[in-house]
Amino acid sequence: MELLFRHVWCRQGADPNEPQALAALTAAIAPLRDPNGDDIKAELRAATAAALAAGVFGVPSFECEGRVFWGQDALPMLRAAMLGDAWFDGPAWAAAATQPDGVRRGA
Repeated sequence: MELLFRHVWCRQGADPNEPQALAALTAAIAPLRDPNGDDIKAELRAATAAALAAGVFGVPSFECEGRVFWGQDALPMLRAAMLGDAWFDGPAWAAAATQPDGVRRGA
């Protein structure tokens, strides 16, 4: 996962979709299935629709006990939730969920 994230975000502005870069990434990961296969594309479409329905709006997003954590900078917060930090059972977490959406994406 880290290798994939670095490929997208740690390239000093280089296009992560550049064919040579994608070929190198594919070689490094050595996937068991063809990433360009129709079955993979169908799974990606289904997973994207499910993510949108669940309120996911960015990458990386993680769900933990019904709470969605978004962004690499939220990883410490996710860790705290997984360790049972009492803050998540208090009014601050619930209050954050009552804020209106800034942007709503459709499928």
